Amino acid sequence: MTKLASPGSIAALLLSFGAACSSSDALLRSLDGGPGNQAGSGAPAAAGGVGGGAAPDAAVMDLAISGGGGTDTAVGGASPSGGMKGNGAAGAAGGGGRGGASGGGGPGTPVLLPPLSFLQLFDFDSDLDYQTSRFASVALADVDGDGILDVVAGQVPQAIDSSPVVMRGNGDGTFGAPVAIDSIVATSVLLVGDLNGDGSPDLAFDVSSPAGSLSPGVTFALNNGDGTFGSPIAAQVGHPTRGFDPTLAYFGDLDGDGLADFAALQSSGISVSLGAGDGTFGPAISYSHGAGVPAPLPQHNTRPLGRFLATGDLNGDGNPDFVVSLESGYLSFVLNQGDGTFGAPTFLGTAGLPDAIALTDLDADGDLDAIVGEESLGGSGTVTLDVFSNEGGAPFAPPAEYPATVSTDVRQVDLNGDALPDVCTAGSNIYLNDGHGKLAAAITLPVTIGGPIAFGDVNGDGKTDVVIGAFRHVHVLLNTSP
Repeated sequence: MTKLASPGSIAALLLSFGAACSSSDALLRSLDGGPGNQAGSGAPAAAGGVGGGAAPDAAVMDLAISGGGGTDTAVGGASPSGGMKGNGAAGAAGGGGRGGASGGGGPGTPVLLPPLSFLQLFDFDSDLDYQTSRFASVALADVDGDGILDVVAGQVPQAIDSSPVVMRGNGDGTFGAPVAIDSIVATSVLLVGDLNGDGSPDLAFDVSSPAGSLSPGVTFALNNGDGTFGSPIAAQVGHPTRGFDPTLAYFGDLDGDGLADFAALQSSGISVSLGAGDGTFGPAISYSHGAGVPAPLPQHNTRPLGRFLATGDLNGDGNPDFVVSLESGYLSFVLNQGDGTFGAPTFLGTAGLPDAIALTDLDADGDLDAIVGEESLGGSGTVTLDVFSNEGGAPFAPPAEYPATVSTDVRQVDLNGDALPDVCTAGSNIYLNDGHGKLAAAITLPVTIGGPIAFGDVNGDGKTDVVIGAFRHVHVLLNTSP
């Protein structure tokens, strides 16, 4: 049964990251290392440092930074990770930041970061008797036009009915009972966007049989305007080679006519279909993402197969471009010619195996930077977030490297309201932006079981909240940051 309660009666957990400090309402961390080849000189956080002291009547999650139970802020408190390569923070006991390709970490400089806190509502249970046990995708969209975000979730296909569901938002961060979208049967992943220009979010998906085999093409379902959806329409667009996934497809205007187009990542190219504005699309045209790629980097796959598709205006001409991570160890940049056609790819090598990509202006210089999740080679299991700073027109500087736990599903989102993009990865790890294009040490959201994640203002307070689908449950974290 669905667990629902009024806002005043919801039992909740206050989760505060660095916000329970009486002498300052901001979190101080050591970032921005000094000159290379210097030992870090930052002192460890004193008793009562960042992460110490619980607020009254609230359970406070600290950041595992050295510090006791007092309530004072330790200025210059150390980053738990030791910082990033080449610009390391002071270590936990005053040791140096981790040395990088461009120099060792220097002494840490305190950086003032707005605090981040969440109110975790009890989970909303989507356990309808005939439905599957796990969400495959979660999206937030106003499907019924009432101005409130709803949850749209796809479920993993099984032999029983596993139609996607809609959970309508109540406007206070709670959601109604799940309602199956009966017109769509046995699908797993949904992509949400306005296909026909009527202002209502439509759905793209890939129908799967109970046995799990994929249909040969992408299918659309148009919104009736009230949150119900019409019968599936087979679409003559390119199909992602590795199965349908939001990280392998794109809805958006590629040719500047204001209409939604569709792109899909395939093994050797990007399939682009231009939209007619009525839910139909023109013929699929493939643009190579691997033509002319250099020889595979050592220990990489010999074939330049596409792993992840990201979209954004890389060269400042107002047109969305593509970036693809390749298994041969390169990022492939495929630039829009201004009319929805695309030029030959150019390439940038990576140290590890590139996976998920987020494009955002991390350093506020007007150019989109590339944040790439990378897996190490050789079986060590090391994962990093590599930040490639755009120097203008898409020539990228050598990356700054941050320790990470997963390389999949890298997102950019402003969570602490400072108008700067932060970074979130699968596994619910958050990296706050320090305001200078660098990332603070990871904060882990308190959800024990990971799953698809979505961001949006679900209670109308102007702050970005977090919704995570884990098995049958929807975890709602209301953003209570000042």
